[in-house]
Amino acid sequence: LVPHEGWIDIPLSIVEETQRGGYHVFVAKGIYRGDMLGMMVKLKGDYSSGFVVDGIYDENLFIKDGSELISIGAESDRLLQFMARKYGLPDSGLKMKKRQALAYVNLGHKKPDYKSGKIRYKMLLEREYKFAELLMNFDFSKRVISINEKDTVYRQSLIDILKE
Repeated sequence: LVPHEGWIDIPLSIVEETQRGGYHVFVAKGIYRGDMLGMMVKLKGDYSSGFVVDGIYDENLFIKDGSELISIGAESDRLLQFMARKYGLPDSGLKMKKRQALAYVNLGHKKPDYKSGKIRYKMLLEREYKFAELLMNFDFSKRVISINEKDTVYRQSLIDILKE
């Protein structure tokens, strides 16, 4: 757990990765107080950077429904409960939704290198009338995925979107 300017960042280790049907699929886990936390992240195959010119990214380069956050059972439930607790929200009995589709954009300046590169994604999550954003940083040389808060205002919505 790494606090940064009041935001809560959650690093998870990539323990498994595969490619299926044009997607990169990662299982990421971490341990907190002896409990295993984790989830699966599915990303649509290779595509270019979201940045166009001078650090400006093109909203049209968001990959709609190109990613999913997928529950791996009790470990994902514990991850959601951990997030809620760290965000100062009720965590009792939370269970992670089986699958949550989302749109995302590569915030880098080049095409992703899924072998040894670093990639930063902005993720957009929606469910009914709820909306949330988060950042996910992938460091493939260290085999780490970090779930990073985009803004504290999204905490409640993020939990609501990800829960069953």
